[in-house]
Amino acid sequence: MGTETEDNEKAIGRIRKAISFRLARLNVLLNAQAVRALQTSSDLSLNEWRVFYLVHNLQPVTPRGLSGPAAMDPSLISRGVTSLMEKGLLSATRSADDQRKRLLRLSDAGEELMSKLGPVMAARRAKMDAQLTEEEHLMLDRIIQKLERQANPEED
Repeated sequence: MGTETEDNEKAIGRIRKAISFRLARLNVLLNAQAVRALQTSSDLSLNEWRVFYLVHNLQPVTPRGLSGPAAMDPSLISRGVTSLMEKGLLSATRSADDQRKRLLRLSDAGEELMSKLGPVMAARRAKMDAQLTEEEHLMLDRIIQKLERQANPEED
């Protein structure tokens, strides 16, 4: 049996190798990086940005239509939509097909913000993408798909 320090270092080594901890740590780092990028060009929170980005790409879209592509919690989407509406960045209209459904779009102010913020966030994504070769991108995609299948309770 080693010393307490040696045992602790071995435990830390095991933790650092665990996929779930590594992915969680990467998520924290990427979130912090995204927040820093957002702070340079807007007052949006990370959650607001995610909802804003989804609406931008999927508009017109119902709030429910946002949850599938992002796998976000519906309550986070609801809070993000409400906040973005209060900031005047989203507009909502009733669906012609179903008056109960709200269709979300970026407002004129939202489009203006996206024209400023979009390139900042696209540069962040491009810098991240440039870290991997095309082969590594394909491999990462396959790995993520496998882990998602394993983690998805609906796949069991």
